[in-house]
Amino acid sequence: VERGTSVYLPGRVLHMLPKELSAGVCSLLPNVDRFAMSVFVTFDSAANPVHTEFVQTVIRSRAKLAYEDVEAVIQGEAEDDNPAAPFADTLKGLAELSQRLTQRRIDAGALDFDIPEVHVRIGEDGHVASIDKRERLQSHRLVEEFMLLANTSVAHELNARGYDLLYRVHDGPDPEKLREVITLASTLGHPIKTGDERPSVQQIQRLLEAIKGEPIAPVIETHLLRSMAKAMYQPENIGHFGLATDEYAHFTSPIRRYPDLVVHRQTKRMIESKPTVYSRAELDDLGRLTSESEQVAEQAEREATKIKQAEYLAEHLGEEFDGTISGVMRSGIFVVLNDTLAEGHIGVASLPDDEYYHDQEHMSLSGKRRRLQFHFGDP
Repeated sequence: VERGTSVYLPGRVLHMLPKELSAGVCSLLPNVDRFAMSVFVTFDSAANPVHTEFVQTVIRSRAKLAYEDVEAVIQGEAEDDNPAAPFADTLKGLAELSQRLTQRRIDAGALDFDIPEVHVRIGEDGHVASIDKRERLQSHRLVEEFMLLANTSVAHELNARGYDLLYRVHDGPDPEKLREVITLASTLGHPIKTGDERPSVQQIQRLLEAIKGEPIAPVIETHLLRSMAKAMYQPENIGHFGLATDEYAHFTSPIRRYPDLVVHRQTKRMIESKPTVYSRAELDDLGRLTSESEQVAEQAEREATKIKQAEYLAEHLGEEFDGTISGVMRSGIFVVLNDTLAEGHIGVASLPDDEYYHDQEHMSLSGKRRRLQFHFGDP
């Protein structure tokens, strides 16, 4: 309970559960029987769910596959020795269904962020061997979509049967912060016309689609995420804004997230037609504790990544990297490097000698003599 979540640092994982469980008894390994809690969903030919069943099962995994191997199969580019090749028909069918479910969620108002992750590889000597962007593949989306399906199904069923549970909730964005993002988007040629109204989810989603693939996309998406409320755990259900769903809970990762373990216990009671495990007061406390521990873990992961980025770049002093201006202030500009996603500040004193005028509305610095201009989003 005190740890609340597993913490993923570069080259190191601090497991929530003892190693004997997390890496042993509860670890999903190929061709080994493991106890599981399963959600079976039957779809019709139009990809509508027609039947859902919650069962305590024994699972035997057929293979341990890397996302890249599955991606090659989905894209029809798999080599003969690809370990995912024997499962091509199943994987392609799952990919097609997941794409239809994703589109349906977006049509219903869900937001589809595509922010690349920083992948830090630590060498055998303990130093950073490489840092690069890890793009979201269709194989990632496949897994995400069916996890969302399981999470939503469990939350709906527990709620329908009158069980209190730890919901994963997400309030709408802060209007003031959202207006700042709209201004940013407008300066980059992606205006959103809202009048005095808050932009709709559909307008935000259209913005995300419009900037996809541009170097500035991760920066805009990060600003957009920061404008939104943090997702939290609590027994009071206020829905999930980002996923556009009325009922949502975390169920799919009970080994690494305590709220999922709580929901598993509730689901087990539901399957056995037994009364609830937790009182409302206990769920209030658990929601507060696990929300706090999640934020601490995220902060630790961000800080650890920044440290590793700094260590890596310290070995490359004097070299040139491509970057994008991610922020403009009176004091100078912020630049995020396109490959490593490391971000740093370049003070006015380090820019070509001039007297600079800061235009806050258009997020730019302009030199009065040389006419040099630095805009948000510039390469």
